[in-house]
Amino acid sequence: IMAEHGLWTVVSTPEQVEMLARAPRVPKKAWVKLNTGMNRLGLVPVHDDPPWQIQLQACATRCPEPFAFMTHFANADTPDGWQAQFKVFGEWQPRLSHALGQTRAEVSMANSAAVLTLPQTHRDWVRPGIALYGATPFSDDDAQHRAQSFGLRATQVMESRVIAIQHIVRGDAVGYGSRFTAQRDSRIGVVAIGYADGYPRAAANGTPVWVEGRVVPLAGRVSMDMITVDLTDHPAAGVGAHVECWGDHVAIDDVAQCAQTVGYELMTKVTARVPKKVVNGQG
Repeated sequence: IMAEHGLWTVVSTPEQVEMLARAPRVPKKAWVKLNTGMNRLGLVPVHDDPPWQIQLQACATRCPEPFAFMTHFANADTPDGWQAQFKVFGEWQPRLSHALGQTRAEVSMANSAAVLTLPQTHRDWVRPGIALYGATPFSDDDAQHRAQSFGLRATQVMESRVIAIQHIVRGDAVGYGSRFTAQRDSRIGVVAIGYADGYPRAAANGTPVWVEGRVVPLAGRVSMDMITVDLTDHPAAGVGAHVECWGDHVAIDDVAQCAQTVGYELMTKVTARVPKKVVNGQG
């Protein structure tokens, strides 16, 4: 709670309501988070007057601005998964707002998936998350749900270089566990990046990797410091070739899908040892 600094704050548990009620100073504005089905954080709808509601009523007379209300959808990325929460919020929020003596309250419901596809949930404020980073909040294979279809642009590019070339013959295996076995004589490029840098160890054979003008497949298990890619059909690529693991040429969502995760996890797991450069921005 940021009451002592006069800032906005979010109140999402009975304990936080009690803290707000006891605070010597209250924030300029408080957002009350309602648990409509996510069952993570938020005050639970009730029909009686719980202690936290009575405390909120006392706080409402102290805060300079009326309380605002928010909830978070668990399934905004599915056609009907959001409707039950939408209904609960629509029924309970006005009732609670009235109990606090407010004739109108600002409302926020929409996360990235809802911002992109559910205009009826937009209300006063929207809260895009993963979409701000150029990745889709949808995990299905629908082409209309790809980041490019929404006009989203990548904000993070993971790059490296080819540091070695291995020439192998049909039947030779590559990497730990011999997960990749050549079906033909092949050129294997070794790229200086691995799971110690944040590239997902779970990435499967065939995960797309861009190497100087062409997408090639991952060939073999991801190591701590290296990945291996099949350059057989890309003879122009050699030692020193520029590699993009995700970014403008390879969608981070495609890499995430091959690793059975989401783009957000890849973005947040880029490690401290990776040099970082801000492009077209401040810093």
